[in-house]
Amino acid sequence: MKQVLLLFCLITLSGFIYGQDKAAQWREDINYLENELPKRHKDLYRHYSEQAFRAALDSLRSAVPDMQDWQITLQLQEIICRAEDAHTAVYRGNAGDNEQVFPLQFYWFKEGLFVTGASSSFSLDTLLAKQLMAINGIPIERVIAQLTRLFVAENESIVRHLAPNLIAQYYPLRYCGIVDTTSAIFSFRDTLGRTLNLPLQAIPARSLKSTLVNYKPDSYAFTWRDNRTPFWHEYKEEGQVLYIRYNRCTSREMEKKYGNKHRAKQLPSFEKFGEEVLRILEKYPVKKLVFDVSNNPGGSSLQGTELAKKAGKAFNGQAYVIIGRRTFSSAVLNTLDFQKYCNATLVGESTSGRPNHFGEVKTMQLPNSGVTVYYSTQYFKKVEGDPPTIEPDVHIELSFSEFRQGIDPAWEYIKGL
Repeated sequence: MKQVLLLFCLITLSGFIYGQDKAAQWREDINYLENELPKRHKDLYRHYSEQAFRAALDSLRSAVPDMQDWQITLQLQEIICRAEDAHTAVYRGNAGDNEQVFPLQFYWFKEGLFVTGASSSFSLDTLLAKQLMAINGIPIERVIAQLTRLFVAENESIVRHLAPNLIAQYYPLRYCGIVDTTSAIFSFRDTLGRTLNLPLQAIPARSLKSTLVNYKPDSYAFTWRDNRTPFWHEYKEEGQVLYIRYNRCTSREMEKKYGNKHRAKQLPSFEKFGEEVLRILEKYPVKKLVFDVSNNPGGSSLQGTELAKKAGKAFNGQAYVIIGRRTFSSAVLNTLDFQKYCNATLVGESTSGRPNHFGEVKTMQLPNSGVTVYYSTQYFKKVEGDPPTIEPDVHIELSFSEFRQGIDPAWEYIKGL
């Protein structure tokens, strides 16, 4: 399953239909969406009535002549969100040159939202490590409440994961009535409790990419050392712990299976990785097995399921799964696998993905605007009822103070047992 949680990481939004027939072309696109999405989606009307869906699109069609392209795109996203499927969304990823962002990046820590990155064109000491309190005088809690119209806010973790991205994007903020222009007053609080009101100007997203400077903590936990490699492991002789970092549910084998031979060559083999893990479990004294999916947005669950089954047979010690707000889709399924086959204890934050969920994502393109729509073709029923998340057995949330010191509290908890 492909994850589409980060659809707004440069959602786009201006000027992709031109000419006098713009309104007619948008209406054609809306008609296409209205006809095709219910046919292609696994069950679009599970949580959203057909009558409500069609009424919302009728209202949008009527308003099209008075709307700009970015407004129409975001209105479509808001309508689709009402289906309560976090895998189904509108994405316009090929017009990033038009995107405007405020020159900041945020992360939601235990204490609140902090600046973790900023453009080098600003005084970094002024911005980095400051807590965001308000935008244009609107408390950040109200800002976030408005932005949740633009994604499926089915649990607190998905809000904590997605809201920090949207808070820096001009078009979503304008759509939700937080800003009126590309200038805004951001209010911050420093570690001494002092307030700083800073006027900021939105800039092209490409400019932020080239000038972004990230906050550097005093040190880095070893668990943070590599979030890009799909999977890696390390045996810790002290404490006899085998730590497995599983960042993506993908591999050379999975890409070959789904027909992407070019991408397959660029990825490591999960079969070899699994053999290495089992070899360590056989040859080394392992008291604790840690499977970390806290940064895993999904992919294909099959290989993780097989590893959980084999590890459960080969290992008799205590197993743990570290989960968090980025744990989504297939990573949620693999969390359940390690619970089932290894009797694992869950540590960390609740997942952004729900255990029963839509998935197996495909795409279609609206004919005139070129807007891409992701939609689900399967539904996975894994647990009784319909809980909105997987809750950890031991809830541990990263604080800014721990981040600054390079401490991973979930890992430290497991290591100290």
